[in-house]
Amino acid sequence: MIKPRLILKDKDFLVLSKPSGWTVYPESSEIQSLTPWAKEEFGFEIFPVHRLDRVTEGLILFARTKEIASRFQMLFKRRALKKLYLAICKGKIEKKIIERTPIRHKKETKSAETRISPIDWSKDLTLVECEPVTGRYHQIRTHLSRLGCPILGDDEKIFLSAIKLEFTHPKTGKLVSVSNKESSVVYKKWLRIKRL
Repeated sequence: MIKPRLILKDKDFLVLSKPSGWTVYPESSEIQSLTPWAKEEFGFEIFPVHRLDRVTEGLILFARTKEIASRFQMLFKRRALKKLYLAICKGKIEKKIIERTPIRHKKETKSAETRISPIDWSKDLTLVECEPVTGRYHQIRTHLSRLGCPILGDDEKIFLSAIKLEFTHPKTGKLVSVSNKESSVVYKKWLRIKRL
């Protein structure tokens, strides 16, 4: 089984790479969960700043105290914490798109925006970078499906990876940018597709 990886360690936060199939919080004893794993691995409690779906792999930010977590939450509310995803989708997306279809979840409809940029093509597949400006439930999956280009995969594994986080350090004010594009499962899968 693939284990989480430590990507960046700071005295105020950690950035981990979450494997597909892991949850952020414990959901059941049968499913691996990042939060208790990290507490055991590092010897201290950490606080997730955002979530990733169980089937999505990639970068996730954890604060090392509740105070820092609340500072990061403010960045999220101001949309000052940027996330970039890499996805392989079925069909052709030939130009940059800003998708703004509202998303309905639990009987509530909310505005949503995803910036989608195609970066490569192979047969009937497109490799895209997606920047969700809002953070709605299954936003990237919903917006790509709405364009007629669903993400490659199934309910157990999809080719969607959180590849970049960019934010202001909550204490120093310096810009922090973390990327793991080349080591992501999605990028490696794309290289294999291109060789076929």
